[in-house]
Amino acid sequence: MRRQLLIFTIGILIVPNVLAQSSPSEQVQVSPPSVRRAEPPPASASAEELVKQGDTLRAEKAYLDALDYYRAAQGSRERL
Repeated sequence: MRRQLLIFTIGILIVPNVLAQSSPSEQVQVSPPSVRRAEPPPASASAEELVKQGDTLRAEKAYLDALDYYRAAQGSRERL
């Protein structure tokens, strides 16, 4: 009787763990974001051109590239 109770208890504890595991087909594959989608900001561009390109990149959701252009624009304004 005790052996049956022990087996039943172990079964009750194991079954939820087995059912909780997802199959590989249910897992979603996530790829890392692309590192760079735009060319580096040109040094000869004016601050206005750099901001305009930054706005375009931000609209395309290339936020890190847009930040590069905004920072380059800020740097070119400080040089003036």
